[in-house]
Amino acid sequence: KYSRWNIFSILKILPFLLQKYEMIKTEDIPNLENSNFSTKVIKDIAQNILSFLKSNCTKEGHTYWLFKASGSDIVKLYDLTTLCEETEDKYQNPFTMPVAILLYKVACNMMLKKNSKPEILWYY
Repeated sequence: KYSRWNIFSILKILPFLLQKYEMIKTEDIPNLENSNFSTKVIKDIAQNILSFLKSNCTKEGHTYWLFKASGSDIVKLYDLTTLCEETEDKYQNPFTMPVAILLYKVACNMMLKKNSKPEILWYY
């Protein structure tokens, strides 16, 4: 399976192999002819994950990491806060700043991509 950037790299190196391509908006994928994409399956998976998180993320103020290895069906949940040393202020979460910075960077990237081309490229 190739990422979007791998495909672009391949096309840059071997442009003569590309016969045709089509850009498709993400929201149009479920409506494509012969599409296997199921919004019900996505909704069911999201509900299962939210239910799992609700029953397992029980400690207020803790930082959790939900991890699924590529090609695996197993989802693991780690409580990162328990891995840290005790701080002077027992109510201070050591992940507050790193998570805030991450969310800030995600928001900035979303703003930059707001008017860019669709994310999904289909190649034949």
